[in-house]
Amino acid sequence: MTKASLTRLSEILYMELAPFGVAVVHVNTGCVRSNVVNNALATWRGLAPETRYGAWRDTIAERIAFGQDGAGAIPVEDFAWHVVREVLREKPPRYVSYGALCWMDAILAWLPRLWVMVIMWRFTAGEPKSSKS
Repeated sequence: MTKASLTRLSEILYMELAPFGVAVVHVNTGCVRSNVVNNALATWRGLAPETRYGAWRDTIAERIAFGQDGAGAIPVEDFAWHVVREVLREKPPRYVSYGALCWMDAILAWLPRLWVMVIMWRFTAGEPKSSKS
């Protein structure tokens, strides 16, 4: 499931559950240092070179690590404290956005989809760094 589909799902759940007094909060996570990513990277073998995305395996690993090492990732404890504080309010917000670089999602949401696709392709993929064997 993509981030965009999760956003739509949370909006639909909000509308459907509001009459029952159920609050739905969508959490947009920025760069957060966590053991989940570190453990995944430690055991990740990458993609086989013959697969469709095999040529991008090094780029994919860099993007995964970027949220942990670069971009001013915040500690997971800070993220959890902020989210719990927001969700436990008497009237929780419908959308909580927290973590390094999460502001980018807000900006990208206002741009035309084609621009977003070009920006994201250049930032996240670009030319393959791995050589096909």
